[in-house]
Order: sequence, then C-alpha cells, then structure tokens
Amino acid sequence: VVDGCIGLLLSYILLSDSSFFHFKFNLGAQGLAIKFLLLQFIDTSIYNILNSRLLGLSFRKMLAKDLLILALLGIAALIAQQLAEFLSQRLLFTNLYGLLLIKCIAFCLMSSAILFLRPQIFGLDKEILNRYLIRLKEIGNRGGA
Repeated sequence: VVDGCIGLLLSYILLSDSSFFHFKFNLGAQGLAIKFLLLQFIDTSIYNILNSRLLGLSFRKMLAKDLLILALLGIAALIAQQLAEFLSQRLLFTNLYGLLLIKCIAFCLMSSAILFLRPQIFGLDKEILNRYLIRLKEIGNRGGA
C-alpha cells in the first residue's frame, strides 16, 4: 500500500505540468522510467534493511554497493547517449531506431565490460563467471556442430 502511494505521488510530480507541488517536471516517458528506478531502489533498500537485521550484515555496505552499481550503470547510460549523439552529428544519422540500437549496443558492451572487470560488485567472483563462459562456449559448439 505504501509503495503504491509513493508511486502515485512520484507519478504526479514527475509527469504533471501543474504547479500544485511547485514542481513542473512534465517528463513523460522519462518520468515514468525515473519513477520506476526510484521505486525499485526504495524497495531494494527496504529489503536490504530487513535482511541485514535478520542476518547481522552491514546495511551501509549493501547501500554503498547498490549506489556504486547505480552510478556505474548511470555513467554507462550517459556515455551511450553521448556516443549516439556524437555519431548522429558526425554521420548525419537521424534514424531514431538506429540511434536506439547504437545506444543499446554501447550500453550492453559497457555493462558487460564492468561485469567482466569487476564481477565482485555484482556479487559474483571470476571463477563462477569463467564457468558460465565455458558453459556458453560448450553450448555454442554443440549448436554449431
């Protein structure tokens, strides 16, 4: 119930163009995306608080890890956005689907690079990641044979 009320309030603030709360964000789809991210972050933080109390773990470490992941992926998204804008200006490329594809590929590559360079941020270790890669190669070899 609380989550729904917070979501409704965030929707109104981020999407509305009225000045009832002295805010005029009028963000449209971007506002919905921001609302979704904020609600997921709040929900995850609440779960982390409860789990840290139950398991005797440090909530601050969990929060720091979550903020680090959010910052890294946010930076990757901004870089992907800038790359798409740069390519569209240099190549006079205006196809919206092509720009979206460039953004998606750039973001996926940067996210994968972060995952492979620092898997411990995501709760993995390099040994587990290597096992998954070996399995993927085996599956790929079986499919191509």
